[in-house]
Amino acid sequence: MEVKEGVLMADPEASVAKLTALRGLGVGVALDDFGAAYSSLTQLGRLPLDLLQLNHSLVARLGNEPEDDAVVAAMIDLSHAVGWKVVGQGVEGPNQVAKLGCDLLQGRHLAVPGATQEAAQIVVAKTRAP
Repeated sequence: MEVKEGVLMADPEASVAKLTALRGLGVGVALDDFGAAYSSLTQLGRLPLDLLQLNHSLVARLGNEPEDDAVVAAMIDLSHAVGWKVVGQGVEGPNQVAKLGCDLLQGRHLAVPGATQEAAQIVVAKTRAP
């Protein structure tokens, strides 16, 4: 289940209780659009998450300034330190792939958005490739 950062941070205590209950049922929880505006580092480590999705605005800045690269690397390291997997959203080119230490990537560099059937065909083709 994906939860938008803004929704989660609107009422962190209630959100944590509900997400903890969902995880108890075996539902994986992802924090979507992290870095868009809302999160506090004091809250972050307490969230019952499995996966953190870095907002495309963070990924887009990679390679422009060393400070931007350092912030993204620190977010990825922090996520891994608390046991979360990390998705880099909005990957547009090989430079971003090389700079991201994410577990998963999303973006046009990998595949353009398409219908479910098209996505299934891409997965099948890639799993059959040598």
